[in-house]
Amino acid sequence: MIEDAAYRFEQMLAETRPLPPHDVAMIPDDRVLAAMTQRVFCAGFSSKVIDAKWEAFESAFERFDPARCAWMTEERFDESLKCKDIVRNGAKIKSVQENGRFVMELAEKHGRAARFFARNGPTTTMSASSVFSRRMEAGSVAKQECVSCARSASQPSSRCPMA
Repeated sequence: MIEDAAYRFEQMLAETRPLPPHDVAMIPDDRVLAAMTQRVFCAGFSSKVIDAKWEAFESAFERFDPARCAWMTEERFDESLKCKDIVRNGAKIKSVQENGRFVMELAEKHGRAARFFARNGPTTTMSASSVFSRRMEAGSVAKQECVSCARSASQPSSRCPMA
């Protein structure tokens, strides 16, 4: 019984070990934006609701292509507000557009957004936090959670779409 519990604990740890910075740096920009979006939409909602609707989010936001999200037209924004398959919250939908621009800005400066997160992990969150503080609106993605998600994405899961 104790051996079984120890095995399950080891399995859980293996699934949640952070990726090394080199692997974090390889995460594509669309997955960074997807992770940011999932964190935004989970705030104030049951994560089970968001997880159940996630494929619709992927479709509604064009697989989180940063450029397509950043330059979302008013028509597409209005369509998203009417889409019953996702959470229809204007501020959260707007954050996808703003965060798409942010991911593009990071990618322009660092080659890809994930390289920024790889360099600004848990031991150097001050730099990451200062960037997020300047860029994020109140109620948007929690800055350290996004860094944490980027650094701990070890396997594909419904909790973190970055892997």
